[in-house]
Amino acid sequence: MDGLRFPNGIEISSDGKSILLVETMKLRILRIPLDGGEVTVFSDGLPGFPDNIKASPRGGYWVPVSLLRDEPLSELLLNYLPAYPCIRQLASSIISMLPFTLIPKGKSSMLIRLDENGQIIEIWKDFQNELPNACEVLEHDDTLYTGSFYLPYIGRLRRLSN
Repeated sequence: MDGLRFPNGIEISSDGKSILLVETMKLRILRIPLDGGEVTVFSDGLPGFPDNIKASPRGGYWVPVSLLRDEPLSELLLNYLPAYPCIRQLASSIISMLPFTLIPKGKSSMLIRLDENGQIIEIWKDFQNELPNACEVLEHDDTLYTGSFYLPYIGRLRRLSN
């Protein structure tokens, strides 16, 4: 596939017939059939920049949202850089040389769970910014384990029983 904007995370669909691919810079997730069929949008218009995807044992998929779309950095990434490919490429090159801790930290991050149709069915928002720029989430039993490139530890959130 050509023309992807920062592909960042894949997961096999629950039916085993396609791959779900996170396209971070377009705030969406694509469904890519393993049989070579037509690529479709699985989930679009996400509340921020998705970063990875993991199947939930309760069904659906967990997607960390590392930077919410209402933050100033998001506006720059979504509205200004796409119009100037040479500046976007320069910014990307500079950012890739920086240690992750020098990349601007978002004000909050979010974990969302999508159903099998790509609709949001559960949201965990980090209002205190205790998990800046969440980039990984894994569900086991009644606990969500999270990772962030900013933190030297793994976060643990106990889910409320459903």
